[in-house]
Amino acid sequence: MAREPVGYWEKRNTELLSSLEKGTEITIENLTTVYSNSKRTIQNEIEHIFNRYATDGKLTQKEAKELLNTKETKKYYNNLLKQIESIQDADVKRKLLTKYNAPSYAHRISRLETMQSTIDVELKKLGVNESIITKNRYIDTIDEAYYKTIYNTQKFVGSSFGFAQLDIKITNALLSEKWTADGNYSTRIWQNVNQLGNYLKYNLSGGIKSGLSIQKISKTIDEVFNVGKYNATRLVRTEVNYFANESEMLSYEECGIEKYRYIATLDPVTCDICGGLDNKVFEVAKRKVGKNCPPIHSNDRCTTIAEFEDSDISNLKRRARNSITGKNETIDNISYEGWRKQNGINQNGSSTTRAKSDKIKNTFIEAKTIEEANMYAKEILHIQMADYKGLDVKVANEWNKGLTNTFKEFPELQSRFGFVGESHERRKLLENDLHKVILDRNKSLYSAFTDEQLEKITKNEVKEYLPKLNKNVMATSYFKSDIGDEIERVHAKYNGITLNYDNAKNYSDAVELMKKAEDIKYHPAGTASIKAVFDHEIAHQIDNMLNLSNKNDLLALYANIKKEGITDNLSTYAGSNIKEFIAEGWAEYKNNLKPRDVATQIGKTIEKEYEKWKKR
Repeated sequence: MAREPVGYWEKRNTELLSSLEKGTEITIENLTTVYSNSKRTIQNEIEHIFNRYATDGKLTQKEAKELLNTKETKKYYNNLLKQIESIQDADVKRKLLTKYNAPSYAHRISRLETMQSTIDVELKKLGVNESIITKNRYIDTIDEAYYKTIYNTQKFVGSSFGFAQLDIKITNALLSEKWTADGNYSTRIWQNVNQLGNYLKYNLSGGIKSGLSIQKISKTIDEVFNVGKYNATRLVRTEVNYFANESEMLSYEECGIEKYRYIATLDPVTCDICGGLDNKVFEVAKRKVGKNCPPIHSNDRCTTIAEFEDSDISNLKRRARNSITGKNETIDNISYEGWRKQNGINQNGSSTTRAKSDKIKNTFIEAKTIEEANMYAKEILHIQMADYKGLDVKVANEWNKGLTNTFKEFPELQSRFGFVGESHERRKLLENDLHKVILDRNKSLYSAFTDEQLEKITKNEVKEYLPKLNKNVMATSYFKSDIGDEIERVHAKYNGITLNYDNAKNYSDAVELMKKAEDIKYHPAGTASIKAVFDHEIAHQIDNMLNLSNKNDLLALYANIKKEGITDNLSTYAGSNIKEFIAEGWAEYKNNLKPRDVATQIGKTIEKEYEKWKKR
């Protein structure tokens, strides 16, 4: 029997944990669904083999060997490619297509390889879906734990003191934190999924070859997925506890509270370590997750509460004092939802990182130098890395102005930006980061090699991971998923849009180049400007966020316009692929005073899809 919460703070924390638990249960229900769907797909693939070729649900070892080595029909190979195309994460999709779209693979694929490939692709889909579902839960947990603790603190002291709102970079830093030896939450998801996939592929092929019945193989799949689902559930509960407690610690630091009290959930399943820590007081600055701050172990349900001293309350009341009237700003009897609204905290209901659009100035400030343009992007737009070196300052200003307006229109985009500036400068920074990661990895792999040998191997590997630069391309949009290994996460740090100094070192020349492209209908009418270049590239970022390239209405529009004549209806470049079609349409929609029908349809569809996405 759990003890009854005593005092204001334990009651408030019980309410917070109850609220977080409700959200976690919804997340677990969603995870259960995606695990069930993946299991069903794999079972259907196995049943396909058995139903067509087995006798009484069994295959002899000879039959199994012959069957599994038989070349599969083109139909099943094409179906595999369709499954890959349905994956939401562009980077995961690209890697799978590179692997399975090779002509050599298509030529030799056997039924065994089809089965193993289906497992591979299905579990990659599972990993992507699990990452999306759980990341949303963690972001909401960070938000709720931080702000509710601030709210409860104001109610406790009776004063409405000022406080800093959560910064995007802090949320992202928490999500990236490697608070256990095996990495951050994303790393642990993929470890679980890869382990599940390897086990399935090994045991299923072995089971079929050894003559196991379909019933026994199906039971094996059930058992393996139940283990995977349990691991996923345990991970979610543990991570939610971590993010909730770390967010509370952030709020303590923001309020100047220096100590916290450890609160264990005391019931028959409470472990001895948590029970021993219960009610003990520790310093916020000296907290250590797993030692004196929860979670101590998997599925930990413990929490902390602020340990107030008289000086803490006095300081908070002093912070609430109006400098003009000399009186304390008291907090009214207001609900948490009302308090959020009163303090201008984003409350759009979407499970995405909250963009600090309220910190972006209403009026764009033009920079006089490249250094000022860089500072504006970092300090006002809150983009971690900015380097416009080599570009005309007028070009950099157009880029910053476009970002200012876009972050107001699509505030969620802000959290997706890690870099803005010049393409070569981004490549140099990315190269340095990749070099560090790959060199560290190679040192552990090739311990007998000299430093010179390691350096040579590393430089060659780094080149393979760097994006190619084309001097004829004025601008690029870059987006990589932060799901996957360390190299992928390095790439994701540099997501954003860039300009190439080969084309944009002089503003007038860049505009003239765009005018020529418009004249020959390579780009749409009304897009001979740097702003239009910006809108084209930002459309790719919007596309990635909303998954526009897979929307049926846009795909149908693209197919129809290609038949009618895409150059006259939009532009030649729009015919490259669906992504460029969307970007070209958005550029005309945002820059042509009288956008044509196709561009208008694309623009309106994007706005409609964004409104739907916000409500999801």
